[in-house]
Amino acid sequence: MTLAIAGLVTLLLAASGALTAADQAFRDAGFRWRGERTLEAPLSIVAIDERSLARYGQMPWPRDLFAEAVDRLRQVGVTEIAFDVAFTEPGLRASGEDARFRKAIARHGGVVLPVYRPLQSAPSVAAPLAHPLPALAGVAAGLGLVQFTREPAGQIRVVEPVQEAGGARVPVLGVALAHLARAHRGEPAALPSGAGLPGRFALDFPGPPGTFPTHAFVDLMDGKVPREALTGRLVLVGATAAGLPDTGFLGPFPGPVSGVELHATVVENVLGHRLLQPLPAWALVAGWAVMPGIGAWLARARGLMPGVRLAGWLGTLVAIGALARFGLDLGLELPVTGPWVFLTIAAAGGLFRVERVWLRDRATLLATYARDLEHEARRERSRIDGELHDEAQQLVIAVGRLLRRLRRDVSDPRLEEAEDLNQRILDELIRVRQDLVPRRLASEGLLAAVRDWAVDLQAREGLEVLVHGEDWPAVLPPGREEALYWLLREAVNNVVKHAGARVLTIGLHGSERALELTVRDDGQGFDPARVSPSQDGVSHTGLDRMSLRARGLGGRLAIRSAPGQGCELEFRIPVAG
Repeated sequence: MTLAIAGLVTLLLAASGALTAADQAFRDAGFRWRGERTLEAPLSIVAIDERSLARYGQMPWPRDLFAEAVDRLRQVGVTEIAFDVAFTEPGLRASGEDARFRKAIARHGGVVLPVYRPLQSAPSVAAPLAHPLPALAGVAAGLGLVQFTREPAGQIRVVEPVQEAGGARVPVLGVALAHLARAHRGEPAALPSGAGLPGRFALDFPGPPGTFPTHAFVDLMDGKVPREALTGRLVLVGATAAGLPDTGFLGPFPGPVSGVELHATVVENVLGHRLLQPLPAWALVAGWAVMPGIGAWLARARGLMPGVRLAGWLGTLVAIGALARFGLDLGLELPVTGPWVFLTIAAAGGLFRVERVWLRDRATLLATYARDLEHEARRERSRIDGELHDEAQQLVIAVGRLLRRLRRDVSDPRLEEAEDLNQRILDELIRVRQDLVPRRLASEGLLAAVRDWAVDLQAREGLEVLVHGEDWPAVLPPGREEALYWLLREAVNNVVKHAGARVLTIGLHGSERALELTVRDDGQGFDPARVSPSQDGVSHTGLDRMSLRARGLGGRLAIRSAPGQGCELEFRIPVAG
C-alpha cells in the first residue's frame, strides 16, 4: 500500500510539472556546487556596455562603427563573428554606411547575422521572421535566431537548436556560429538539417555572468584589446548594458545574464560537446526498476531500527544526488526529485509502520502494567484491611473494654473522655477499612458506591457533592468497576487537596462502547499548559498518575481548566479492557 501511494504521488507531481521544476532547481544547485569550469571553445564577447554607450550614445549606432569593428576583428585574426544586434532597418546616420558595412562583412567572410520573431500577441511558427537588410544577409556566412523560449521567472535553461520559424527550420544564433566554425575547420556540419544535434538540450553553464572573456566595444575601437586576446577566436558582439533588450535573463548563478552570454554558452556547449541531454529511455527504465526494491526495503523491512532506516534513506538520496551531480560532467540530466519523493514516502511509511507497532506494543505493556498494578493494589488493600481488623481494631476494642472496667472502679471524668476518644478511633478505623475495601461496590456496583462515598465526603469535607449517573450501565466486565472507582477516588482526592472548591460534581455516563467519567469543581483552577513536567520541571504526580491509569484502561484523560474558573477532568474509557 505504501509503495502504491508513493508511486501515485510521484506520478501526480510529475504530471503537474512540479518534478521538472524541482529537477531544474537541483541542476542549478549542481552548477553552483561545481563552480566555474574550463571553457571548451576559444570564445570571446565584445560587449556593448555602459562605457560604450557613454561614448557612442544610445542604440542604434552608425553602421560605420560596426564595419570598422568587423575590419579590426579580421585584422587581429578573429575567425568567426556573430552579431546579437538587429540590422533590419536601413542606416540613417551617413550616406553609404550600409554599403560599407556590407563590404566589411564580405571581406571577413565569416559573419553570422541575427533574425528574430517580431513581437506578436499570438506568436506563430509560420509568421515571417525579421531578417537583416537583403544586402547584408546576402554576404553573411549564416543567419541565426536570437530568441530563446523564455521559461518561468525569466529563466533560460533549455535550447531547441533548430526551430520552426518563418515557415522554415532555423538554427539559433549560437548553433549557427558553431556550425560555421566547424565548417571552417573541416569538421562535420550539424546544420541546417539538425543532424548530429538533439532536438533539445539543457545548457551547461560554464560559470557565473562574466565567465567568458569579455572586452568593451569602445576598447576594441580604441585599440586597447591585446591582439593575442582575440587571435584565432570566435567573437560574439552584443549588449550587456543594463536596461538594453535581452540583458535581464536569470541563470543558475547569482546575477543577471545577457542574451549574448547565453548565445556564447550555446556555442561553447556545441563545440565542446557538453550538451546536457535527458537520460536514455532504457537507462531511465532501469533506474526506476530498482526503486520499488529500495522502497520496499525502506517501507517493509522488519526489525530495522529507525536510525538505520533513516540512514539508509538519507544515504540513498545522497547517492542519487551525487550521481545526478556527476552526470552533469557526462552531459546527462539525471532526474532526482522523482526518486527522492518516491523513496521519502516509502521511508516515511516504514517509520509509520514501526511507530504503529511500537505504540501498539507500548499500549499492550501499559495495559498489562496497569492491570498488574491494580491487582497488586487490590491485594495490598486487602492485606492492610486484614491487618487493621486483626491487630489495630482488636487492640482499640480491647482498650475500650479496659476503659469501661476502670470507670466502674474509679470515678474520674477523664476516663469518660478517654473512652469517647477510643470510640472515635474505632469508628475511623472502620471507615478506613470500608474505604480500602468498599463492600457496597462489590454488592451494588460503582454508581451506588460513589453515591455512598459522596455522602461521607460531603459530611467530612463540607463540600457540596453532586452525583449524576442516570445512564450508567447496569453491568460492566469484571474488575472494570473497581478500577474506575479508584480512578475516581484519586481524581476527587486531588480536588479536595488542591482546588479549594465549594461544589464538586461527579458524572458517570456510558453507552455500549464507551464510558465517560467527569469530575468538575468550582475551585481556583490552573493553566493546563503549565502542568507538564517538560514545561516547568515539576512532576505533577496526581495528574500524571491519573493519566497513566486512564491509558492503562485503554482510555485517555482530558483536562479543561483556567485560572479562577475551576477544573474539569474527563476520562473516556472503553467498556471492555
